[in-house]
Amino acid sequence: DGTFRACARPTDGHLQRLLHSGYYKSHGFKFQAVVAPNGLIVDLYGCCAGRRHDSYMLSQSGFLRRMQTSCTLEAHAGGRRGQDMYYVYGDPAYGRSRYVMRGAKGAMSNRARRTYAQMNGKRVAVEWKFCTVIQEFSFVDNTKILKAGEMPLARIYYVAALLSNMKVCLNAERFFDTHGGLISRHFNVSPPSLNAFLYGPL
Repeated sequence: DGTFRACARPTDGHLQRLLHSGYYKSHGFKFQAVVAPNGLIVDLYGCCAGRRHDSYMLSQSGFLRRMQTSCTLEAHAGGRRGQDMYYVYGDPAYGRSRYVMRGAKGAMSNRARRTYAQMNGKRVAVEWKFCTVIQEFSFVDNTKILKAGEMPLARIYYVAALLSNMKVCLNAERFFDTHGGLISRHFNVSPPSLNAFLYGPL
């Protein structure tokens, strides 16, 4: 899913046009994240100009290529043919693609409607993670201090996302409940230890 992070209105006219989002009626940047059931952001791309659509971010991020590589390696390691082993469930704003499933619109059977309703209920976990990053590191949501061209806005958000991931791992270790936050508890999937997260195999 994509998230829009607003920033102060740029003084430069070119930056104003580039960063303005008619949809959000604000200036800002966009990031794309894939969140795992253990509550960790496992893929983060950005920042893109606020006027860009989520499908543009997907095409520019290289995520589909990384998915293809991962699925191919997994298939070869397991002696299986075919590459369509894993999918991510994305926002309906994304176009159809090989590794991204998304909600459907229009006429459908009752069974399909129930399935999409269940999947959409799970997809909201990405929104929870975006909210968690903002709650834990409120400066990434402070439009008065976030100034394009004067601050490394992408780096600031990346560091906040990394620290949020680390906090999930630490919380799981500290409270001995195997869950590091709302998302991992919701899906009942434990995050790795902080050591495994930072130094484990990629």
